[in-house]
Amino acid sequence: MDDLRAGTENLASFVAATVGRKGHSRAARGGQLAASTYNVQNAYFTAAIRTDLQMDPNAFVADAQGFFGELKRAFYAWVPTDDIELCSAVVAIGGKSDGQKTPAMSIRHPIPVGATRYSVKAATTPEDLEHFGTMVEAGYESPGLGWLLRDQESYSAEGVTWATAYDGDNAVGAACGYLSGLTGGVYFVGTPPQHRAKGVGGEVTQWVVNSLFGQGAERVTLQSSEMGFRIYEKLGFGVCGHYERFVVPAPQA
Repeated sequence: MDDLRAGTENLASFVAATVGRKGHSRAARGGQLAASTYNVQNAYFTAAIRTDLQMDPNAFVADAQGFFGELKRAFYAWVPTDDIELCSAVVAIGGKSDGQKTPAMSIRHPIPVGATRYSVKAATTPEDLEHFGTMVEAGYESPGLGWLLRDQESYSAEGVTWATAYDGDNAVGAACGYLSGLTGGVYFVGTPPQHRAKGVGGEVTQWVVNSLFGQGAERVTLQSSEMGFRIYEKLGFGVCGHYERFVVPAPQA
């Protein structure tokens, strides 16, 4: 399996494990559907992700319409740019691109550790997890994101390692890793604006990546933002494909 497909499967499993703990999650014909208990317009909290290229994409889209139609919600369809059939099926039901073609990146070896400036540790205590939520909320400039992760019981999801970076006693960044089979995925890399361009994102990502390899991953994947691309490239990640995310209006049940 190529790294893009492996990463797509990891992404689908991650949203099911985290959002689906308290929210809504359903296996579709050829993929995974997930939605939080709240109507949140976020690509991780209202997600339709196709994983089986052998399954008719129209069947997957029909299942997504039924699932989100029951919830009366719009949703995000994650579409690899090389999946022309899925793209056509999503556009046919009114899907509109959000204007971003997110690079999918992967790495197949641990990242060498040199001199470090920050202390990164697994967030296992309520205090560390509160710091994690604060960091991703500020990093993504998305008020309520930290609260939502806690409320949806995402922190209890099996297979996820939540990590917080500290400069002394001060939290400065966060990221999490998710292991599914032999593939690890990096998610929610968040650095507040006042701590950017100081190496925080690189160090917390490095820590999560190496933790995933230590747990048995053969590859680690992530979906890069424009801001994070150079950081991940410097760490040794390479582009393995691109996603285009489509916003699909709330279907009629």
